Amino acid sequence: MSAHTVTKGHHVRFRETVHPAKVGSLFAIQRKHKSGLWYTIAEGTSKGGGTTFSDFERSVRIKFTGDYRVFLTIADGVQSPGYGRTIHISLRHRHHH
Repeated sequence: MSAHTVTKGHHVRFRETVHPAKVGSLFAIQRKHKSGLWYTIAEGTSKGGGTTFSDFERSVRIKFTGDYRVFLTIADGVQSPGYGRTIHISLRHRHHH
């Protein structure tokens, strides 16, 4: 798992590439709750990347420290749903002068 620190309220861009290409597939950005369950905070659809892959990209405003991931929902009987790598994001609060 990789770790990142961002200022509270700033956006983080989540990007994944999947093989084979499947343009228009749904994906979700998820955050892990303290109960251990994952829940969706943003959604999108895949874009064309190339002949053998698709790109998933979404920018999300980060309001909480925690673990985040991309969940890919493909339900066409050929590909199965999958998860991107989990990223731990810590918040750095803004300093007021």
